[in-house]
Amino acid sequence: MKLSKMIKVAREKKGWTQQQLAEELGVSSGYVSNWENAHAYPSNFLNELEEILEIPLHIGSWLRETRKERNISVKELSNKSGYSTGYIYNIENRTIVNPKSETLQNLAEILGTDELPIDPRKTTLDEDVEESEGSSIGEYYTVDLEYLEEVSGVSGVYIFWSANDLPTYIGQSGNIATRYRQHRDKFWFKEPIVSYMTVIEIEDERVRKSVERILIDILRNTLLINSV
Repeated sequence: MKLSKMIKVAREKKGWTQQQLAEELGVSSGYVSNWENAHAYPSNFLNELEEILEIPLHIGSWLRETRKERNISVKELSNKSGYSTGYIYNIENRTIVNPKSETLQNLAEILGTDELPIDPRKTTLDEDVEESEGSSIGEYYTVDLEYLEEVSGVSGVYIFWSANDLPTYIGQSGNIATRYRQHRDKFWFKEPIVSYMTVIEIEDERVRKSVERILIDILRNTLLINSV
């Protein structure tokens, strides 16, 4: 269910008008109307909306509450899904806000639910461009480093992140899984220096290299291990 619809359904379930919900939040009714019509994203009000409407709006909240409702521990979910416990904890704690859609579907299937949270930040980078030969930048998402199936054969740019959410290393490859295996033997490739990886899917090698250079230039003052 889309976040906009989740807000509307939860509000109506409480018997509130948009104005009443707005008063609870201390905003104008126009804010609520825009959220429910998907014209705006309530990024600064998610916590308040979760508490007032009593529904999980974050992917992390959804995962934790659904898991607990099924009486499944993080370790058990990890064993059943193949994702690491750290990866699941990071989703639940909102360190990771954009896991791959297939990841959420896998977790939902194991948890026995078909109602997935839709986070607007989980999207394609060029979502306003119709799919065509000119659309060369695809989906971006966060990957569990112990679950390489997600990037097997995937071409794109990748960023390794530390346990403190600092960018560690930026690179690009025509097959990220293969490149990852090469990094795995490096002395620095371990916790807490490398904790998880973000991927931007890009088929075109020229575009990959351009995006890689741009990201390195932007993040050069915060990269722990720079790529040259």
